[in-house]
Amino acid sequence: MLLARRTPRITATTTSTNATKPTPPITRSSVSQLYANTYPAVATATSDYFSGAPIGQIFGDSAANVRRTPISPYDTQIQQAFTTALTNVETKGQDPDEAFDEAVASANEAIGG
Repeated sequence: MLLARRTPRITATTTSTNATKPTPPITRSSVSQLYANTYPAVATATSDYFSGAPIGQIFGDSAANVRRTPISPYDTQIQQAFTTALTNVETKGQDPDEAFDEAVASANEAIGG
């Protein structure tokens, strides 16, 4: 038996306060966490599913406080160094401190440090 998933209805004001500049359409890439709470269509969004709660304000304010995780061009190499260390501890019984030191050395080598 399939259960229907209820899709909440979200409403938002999409008009701009500046008559010469209409508010651009919202796309996934246009609304970043850095300014989501200041985008009019987000800031004024409400949801009938949540009894008309101002979800745009609630989630927009939350998004403004999210800390971004830095991504390095060497992220894959660093991740691989620590994945290898964890695997060696688990499957080969390597000492965790030794594996960590090797992972740090491998990561530093990957970034040229």
